[in-house]
Amino acid sequence: MEIDITFSCQCGAFIDDTVSCDGPNTNARSESASRREYWKTIVCDGCGKDYDTKIICTLSDTKIFVPNVLDLNFDVHDFFEQADLRSEIESTQQLAVYQKVTTDVISLLRHQHPAEVQSTLNNMLFAQVVTAIEAYLSSSFISTVMNDEKLIRRLIETDPDLAKRQFSLREIFTQWEDLKFLVARHLKDLIFHDLKKIKPMYNLWIPLILSNRSSVNEQLEPF
Repeated sequence: MEIDITFSCQCGAFIDDTVSCDGPNTNARSESASRREYWKTIVCDGCGKDYDTKIICTLSDTKIFVPNVLDLNFDVHDFFEQADLRSEIESTQQLAVYQKVTTDVISLLRHQHPAEVQSTLNNMLFAQVVTAIEAYLSSSFISTVMNDEKLIRRLIETDPDLAKRQFSLREIFTQWEDLKFLVARHLKDLIFHDLKKIKPMYNLWIPLILSNRSSVNEQLEPF
């Protein structure tokens, strides 16, 4: 994994560095067994001071310790998460996946099951359908927006959470390279089964998407 670390040195300089480590022991069977510690040295460009940085990684958390600094912040980039987001951005199979799930659900409903398990089965199938709808809405929206630069810019300019993000001048170029992942992660965190929240979003974005139809995944239809 890569970790972006920023803080202010005692000399007044702003430090922005990226360090790499192997992360936690992903084969461990417990949180404590997954713990790994790393030491990295970050050098202040202003005064040349060395900062010994301690990194503690577990399956559920990453912690950074840099002594005697101000405004310490860090952002963890997980390679597996980026690979997952990249796959979702590039995917064109959202509709096919949704149709397969719903077809399977209908098939299961048509089978005869013992009465004592029917209620449990219905609840499980209902949850499966809700999950399938959320996955379709989320993945289709992410794929559509992230493959059109005009729509990416529109999202950044209109979304209040993205619009308030601040970067130092030194961060601009690294964040520009990672911009798609930053925006995709933001969209991924939205709860797409909450129709009250996403309906206004679709009402705003469907006209924009249709106006850029030549660059849009044809499978995304208005709801």
